[in-house]
Amino acid sequence: MLQNKTLFERFKENVPSLTGKTFMITGANSGLGFESAKVFAQKGATVYLHGRSLDKLQSAIDEIQKLAPNAKLIPVTSDLGDLSSVKEMVSNLDITHLDVLMLNAGIGLVEYKLTKQGIESQFQVNHLSHFYLVQQLWDLIVKSKTRVVSVSAKPAMGWASLKFDLDAINKKATYVPQNAYGDSKLANVHFTLGLAKRGIHACVIDPGPVKTGIENKANGSGFFPFLARNVSFLIAVKVEVGVLTQIFASVSDKAVAGTSWTNTDQFWDLSKIPNFKEQDTDALWQFSEELLRSKGF
Repeated sequence: MLQNKTLFERFKENVPSLTGKTFMITGANSGLGFESAKVFAQKGATVYLHGRSLDKLQSAIDEIQKLAPNAKLIPVTSDLGDLSSVKEMVSNLDITHLDVLMLNAGIGLVEYKLTKQGIESQFQVNHLSHFYLVQQLWDLIVKSKTRVVSVSAKPAMGWASLKFDLDAINKKATYVPQNAYGDSKLANVHFTLGLAKRGIHACVIDPGPVKTGIENKANGSGFFPFLARNVSFLIAVKVEVGVLTQIFASVSDKAVAGTSWTNTDQFWDLSKIPNFKEQDTDALWQFSEELLRSKGF
């Protein structure tokens, strides 16, 4: 794995020109999304940066334009904890072609909370709202032959055991922050495989433990959220290193549909994920569609 800025710069130099390409990144005002946007913008791409706060997005854009003064950077806002917000964002988008859609935004190891649609927050923010965003952009994705890159988390797989029942997902009495997080990250994997089955150029990546700031927001109770807040910095890498895998998956010819990546350009063997079941790919897709319909979307 590339471990320092010198190698990061060398990696970045090998990213091809992206002039004329259009990217959209969820969760782009900080962390891995922001670092991805920086690289793509410096390589000439038009980048739509998604986030909840227009002010924070504008601050991110200002920082990027110090490095790429001529970059075309467009802020788009929505709250992934509210499907209505996602729908409104898409209705206001003015995109005629999209080369890469990076599903990067997420929350992790947080306290129990239901979204405006009455869905456990990690499942909705990390999976369902991204699923809905892709559904809303489906015609554009098909027409543009968009590459969809989902950011998962390999370390969370040990906590994952997908449930296809909203009552079970939402049950407060049995809620464990890391289990809910693991479920949402395994859902990212199966969503990617479902997209690939439907002819979409979709890849999934594991960035590894990275100092993105998400660990500081791990306000759930228990041992693992405590570790995330207080100890993870000891093993986590800088964002400039952690971001390399999703950049690789976004631009490399090696990252063909249905592939999975970790440690920049190393193949991630999904068959080794505990509780990985091939049939869950179709089951998750069906459950997600039914859940959206039941909520009026």
